[in-house]
Amino acid sequence: MSVDIYPVAFNLKQAAQYLGIGVETFKQGVISGQIKVPVKRVNERYIVPKKALDEWLSVDSDPKKVWRMF
Repeated sequence: MSVDIYPVAFNLKQAAQYLGIGVETFKQGVISGQIKVPVKRVNERYIVPKKALDEWLSVDSDPKKVWRMF
């Protein structure tokens, strides 16, 4: 049995990697409201709580709003 170990919070690059998307896609998703997670600024860095990403991923989506892959 393998256990993945992740930090409690991610920087933007790590958050994007965790979701399997690019950093710019992640930023635009947060700005547009498609990705609804808190992003906190700490000095010159931005952090995203892992728990918030996990909760966002686990929320049941409205079928009309689900992203479609073509």
